[in-house]
Amino acid sequence: IASFLTAGPMAIPGRIVHLVKTKDSPNVQCCGVTLSNHRAYTPVYASRGDFNRLNVSPSMGIDHFPDRVVRELEAVGQHWGMC
Repeated sequence: IASFLTAGPMAIPGRIVHLVKTKDSPNVQCCGVTLSNHRAYTPVYASRGDFNRLNVSPSMGIDHFPDRVVRELEAVGQHWGMC
């Protein structure tokens, strides 16, 4: 049983598109809503090794709330002509 509980290295499946914060802007209109302190993001391909270590920032928890992730993905998609 002990060998069954021993975990090997974990990996994220598939290709990874990481949204990198590139700048802050005071107010932005998105989907009919004014977003204050909106951050602009740039999508970049990342390797699995890029996530071996993570720097936890004060805004990391809020940045990854599902509603915020969806809003940012929509904004990035519109900006880069993907939707």
